[in-house]
Amino acid sequence: MCSSDLLSLAAVFTDGQDNTFNCPVNQVRLDWLQGNGMAPARVQRSPDALCRVLFTSGSTGKPKAVAYTDRMVADRISRFDYAFGSEFPQHARTMCCMGLASALGYLLCVYLLAKGGMFCIPDSSIEQTARKISIYQIQNLLASPQTMAEFWAMAETEGTLFRPLELVLIAGSLLSPALAESVRTNVCNRVVNVYGSTEAGVVATAPVELLDLENGEVGFVLPNMQVDIVDSKNAAATPLQGGRIRITSPGNVRGYLGASEDPGPFEGASFFPGDHGFLSREGILSIFGRENNIVNIGGIKTTHELIEARYLDAPAVREAAAGIVLDALGIERIVAHIVPADNWSEEAFRAYCQRALAREYWPIRIVLTQRLPRLPTGKIDRRQVTSLSLPS
Repeated sequence: MCSSDLLSLAAVFTDGQDNTFNCPVNQVRLDWLQGNGMAPARVQRSPDALCRVLFTSGSTGKPKAVAYTDRMVADRISRFDYAFGSEFPQHARTMCCMGLASALGYLLCVYLLAKGGMFCIPDSSIEQTARKISIYQIQNLLASPQTMAEFWAMAETEGTLFRPLELVLIAGSLLSPALAESVRTNVCNRVVNVYGSTEAGVVATAPVELLDLENGEVGFVLPNMQVDIVDSKNAAATPLQGGRIRITSPGNVRGYLGASEDPGPFEGASFFPGDHGFLSREGILSIFGRENNIVNIGGIKTTHELIEARYLDAPAVREAAAGIVLDALGIERIVAHIVPADNWSEEAFRAYCQRALAREYWPIRIVLTQRLPRLPTGKIDRRQVTSLSLPS
């Protein structure tokens, strides 16, 4: 998983018996938690000492290593009380469905344990996870849109399991208006959208009822986070056209661990997450796609996200992903990957496309699936969608 040969495993800690690693393996036992009755040794650490290595999702290529220092962790978790609203810090019980390997999962665990709260880990099944929410009286829930869609499906028949929830945080990918409304109606009426990255931390948040999700709004930019919209030459972009998003903060990562001298998406204290969007005068950030997702469909430049948002407006479409393939003339065409809802009809879907969308958006093929391929963060796995879009 490492993005560079400069990174290698120094040691492995495990409660299993796996000895296949090419490094020292330390078996963790339950008696490690008991201690020896002696006060822990005081260790002097620099705030800039390395404390954690995380990996980006790899949606744009190989996963890249992001090194967090103690100072960066403190900076990121100090934003939580403000970023997630006044209710969040008052709640002691939180479940995170994004995993400790994610930046938000790790930071949320540190934040909660430091304040004496409970950090609840999801079960292997969505059904058992929902029952944990009820049993442990979970108050805050952090999950991706994909996971929330599964919770919403359960809530239609077992809504009592979610009664303890007082706040839902949704992060990882763009949130659709339909899903936001469904979660507010059937799971929890307090829902906050979260936008950020492993490299920069949480950047923008807002309650979903304040956002125009249909037009890509993700939240208000947080204090101490500077967001600029620039063109390809890093000059200020025109407000009507939008442009590349540039995030500047003293707590930003300045480069990938073990990477080459190529600065990549970094420029001093600034980071380019690869998203395109707008920033309103009120400080609301909107996202309309990613640089690597920009496609030219019949002369129309658009993004996967915008195509998928249009498909989600069609009747009986629960989820959608747009795969791009080349036709016999070398023109990019769309393969629609659809998770159908009840009463799905291909005829109704094609009729909607012909009625509501430009011809360039009409898919040349429709692939029905029970689940879209996704990364651990909940984002659509573009590489796998592309592979599944190719003719067999």
